[in-house]
Amino acid sequence: INSPDICNGTISGNFLIKDISNLFRNGLGSMYANYIPREVTTNQYIDYDLSVYSKIVEVFVPELQVGENSRLRGSVSSDESKFQLDFKSPELLLYNNYLGKVNVQVDNDNPLYNTYISVDSVYTGVYDLKDFSLINKTYNDTLYVQSVFKGGSKKQDIFDLALYYTINPKGKSVVGIKRSEISYKDNTWYLNKDNNKKNKVVFDDRFSAIAIDSLQLNYKQQQIAFAGIIRDSTYKNLKVRFKDVNIGDIIPPVDSLQLSGTTNGTLSFLYENGANFPKSNVTIDDVIINTIGFGDLILDIDGNQDLTKYRIASSLTNKNVRSFNALGTIDFAPKVSQLDLDVRLNDFNLQAISPFGANVVTKIRGDASGALQVMGNYKKPKILGTINLKNSGLKVPYLNTDFDLANSTQMIVSNNTLKVISTDITDTKFNTKGVFSGIATHDNYRDWNLNLQIEAPERLLVLDTPPDEDELYYGTSFISGNAVIEGPIEALDIKVFAATQEGTTFKIPLSDTESIGDDSFIKFLSPQEKRTRTSGQQIVKKEIKGLSVDFDLDINENAEVEVVIDKVNNSTLKGRGAGTLLIRLDTKGKFNMWGEFTVIEGLYDFRYGGIIQKKIAVVPGGNINWDGEPDRARLSIVLVFINYPVTLSGTSLVFPIEVYQGIKIKNAKYRAVKTRANRAFKGVTGCTPSHPNIIKLITKTPSAHLYIGLR
Repeated sequence: INSPDICNGTISGNFLIKDISNLFRNGLGSMYANYIPREVTTNQYIDYDLSVYSKIVEVFVPELQVGENSRLRGSVSSDESKFQLDFKSPELLLYNNYLGKVNVQVDNDNPLYNTYISVDSVYTGVYDLKDFSLINKTYNDTLYVQSVFKGGSKKQDIFDLALYYTINPKGKSVVGIKRSEISYKDNTWYLNKDNNKKNKVVFDDRFSAIAIDSLQLNYKQQQIAFAGIIRDSTYKNLKVRFKDVNIGDIIPPVDSLQLSGTTNGTLSFLYENGANFPKSNVTIDDVIINTIGFGDLILDIDGNQDLTKYRIASSLTNKNVRSFNALGTIDFAPKVSQLDLDVRLNDFNLQAISPFGANVVTKIRGDASGALQVMGNYKKPKILGTINLKNSGLKVPYLNTDFDLANSTQMIVSNNTLKVISTDITDTKFNTKGVFSGIATHDNYRDWNLNLQIEAPERLLVLDTPPDEDELYYGTSFISGNAVIEGPIEALDIKVFAATQEGTTFKIPLSDTESIGDDSFIKFLSPQEKRTRTSGQQIVKKEIKGLSVDFDLDINENAEVEVVIDKVNNSTLKGRGAGTLLIRLDTKGKFNMWGEFTVIEGLYDFRYGGIIQKKIAVVPGGNINWDGEPDRARLSIVLVFINYPVTLSGTSLVFPIEVYQGIKIKNAKYRAVKTRANRAFKGVTGCTPSHPNIIKLITKTPSAHLYIGLR
């Protein structure tokens, strides 16, 4: 056969066209217990080896598409119904489900197995599988099946299932479950833990009567049981029972959410005489969300006979206080199902929603009270009402600031909008105050956008980050002015327009430096940038998404700016002054800085190796400029050495003065470019042989001054 639209390959043998279907039917059926073979002419056989294409497959199975290089080969015989099949395909698409690297082998005469199936990956869009394998073998009148595979988004769920198929004395088919294991969320659940004969499904050949006999799933003392009866289209009675089941062990994992609670009760569905009777009676005791107790949850659901409307009654009670209560209906009769729920909150603990702030907003806290009406399209309901907050607050970890909201804070809920009425806020560390208001919009509680306003009439903390060797900035900042927080919640933009206030200290550590020769300014490179430049590669700036912050600061003498020259020896350049700085930074490491800082007063605390420590005054009028890179500042500063004797290892040297300059600090040499010594200056010598990194300044009188300009 050579047809690019159908298949390529060979078919050979001795067979009748009319018996082909029964030959294959008998071959497959021989692996099932009590199969009665169809009558065919003896001494027939077929050998085949084919490359198959989707066009021919779609004729017989429209829902199946096969990938290129799919191969089918094997043989079938009328004698003892011998059957062999080997099918391999790089990929299949079956009912819109993707299967990768499929291998199917069938051999009813193999002493080890009759069927072996392996699939590398299965993508369904709901629950995905990986490393799927299945093997079966017939012993006596029973077909035994063993299947192992992984599942879930991270493929951490592990299934090891043992099944069997047989026919009972009444002629009905039986699919049973032997002791099997399911590892889910690091817990091992057992199907048919006692390996009894009750965990089975019995049905007739027309599936007109199906009986589910007590399927049980156990983990330690927890139990989930499922049973039911189905008779054609006239009767259905299905029940699921929960006994001491931890709700956190069975729900899918959610980032930053730890949930627990003991679940008991039943879910039932009865259909009889054309009427439906669905019912839920479930309680979850001791609900705990992220270590916080929320009380006991009750969920009751009753449906009408035609399944068009369900009555819902749910409540959450904590220490005899009903903090949440919902009453109403879901109506499925209209073309678009409708909700009508009355929700009441009474000191509801807001810590339940804190995980949804991810790492942008944490420590969401407080008690919420109010009334909400939930109505309309269940896919996009309208929620209207007012919520009052008390003992509430939140933290912005990126800025390390935590705020309490006033107890009178009110939030109005309307179509796609949450609005916080203007309220007072107080930082919890320094007790500084401001005013907060804002609006949050959403598209059916997705794609949140914020527009928040913070006013600081006098003094408010906006930054309080501790020193960290991996950070390009840290410090404490108090401002008067305003801040705007806006944008989508996954990419918030914070803009601050303010003047610094008392207590502000902004520190910029310089992690590594390049040598200073005759350059007209000092460039500081990060270690990563230095390695990149040394290797000859270009430094690439990445476009960053996430929380970003813009500080437009009017620096005044209330603020102290500190440049950490050498973190190892803790040499710092500290001062007060005036200027304007525009600072842009974000959660992914971007830190840009523009502006000029003019020194009014300052001090250079020079240290080296635990031997030398000298504080040198900064002459007023010097300045530091930034053109984007904070660690490539341009310094134009005059340092005045005015104190002697010099302290050297605890010994006072009165005269002559030996000033250790040109010390190599992390690959940077600071050289003396201007000197003066009351007309008694003799000169600057070269480096001495014994101390190649020391420049010795010799003076005739003890009234010497040393001016060092870094430009």
